[in-house]
Amino acid sequence: MYILGIDFETTGLDENQDVVTEIGAVLWDWENKMPVRIMDELLAIPDNIKLNPVLVEMNGISGELLAEFGKDPVEEFGKLNEMGEKADYLMAHNAGFDKKFYEASIKKTGGQPALSEKIWLDSSADVKYPVSIKTRKLGFLAAEHGFLNPFAHRAVFDVLTMFRVAGDYDIKEIIKCASEQKYELKAKVTFDEKQKARDLGFRWNVEDRSWIKIVGESEFRDEAGKCDFGVLYRKKDKEKDWKSLE
Repeated sequence: MYILGIDFETTGLDENQDVVTEIGAVLWDWENKMPVRIMDELLAIPDNIKLNPVLVEMNGISGELLAEFGKDPVEEFGKLNEMGEKADYLMAHNAGFDKKFYEASIKKTGGQPALSEKIWLDSSADVKYPVSIKTRKLGFLAAEHGFLNPFAHRAVFDVLTMFRVAGDYDIKEIIKCASEQKYELKAKVTFDEKQKARDLGFRWNVEDRSWIKIVGESEFRDEAGKCDFGVLYRKKDKEKDWKSLE
């Protein structure tokens, strides 16, 4: 089984306004736990796009670096599509983010979103980590699994780290979870109560400034029932409005 792992570094969180600055992709042989193809490219960005200093400090991808080494996004996304032809599945850590940037980038380049037709596995939401592992941050997950990512927030190293972590788990269970309808749970907690949400695996969502947890349909009621605070829910990618649990 071949899985194409993808990670994008971007200029921000809005796929309609922001752009990809780095593509990291690894075609991974799941049975043999090894890469068979690797892609890691910086991309040229339009002159009107400004880099966020916070992100530059985090990943080291500066305007000067992109000007010198950035490649044509049209060509590189074409290569990414070609690379994914042999993949049975795709995988990303927080796959919803990478998939929406993939589709928006392909639209901007005039290409075809061929990889959207495949099932995307999410190593953050679709892997059943032990209860003792609360974090879903990739760098912390690496430490929980006995190793360190030496170049965090650089795309191809994050992909390889993801595969090293996910490789400890049953791929059939990951695929099963990925195939379920996902639900988003929103914790109704005050600032002083945020640790309660964090202890149950909720993650801070900077876009709407709330604590969110993504679960599969089969575990939706059980996970919501563990919360001793108010919870709202909605079907991920299908519903915009939040509902209260009965």
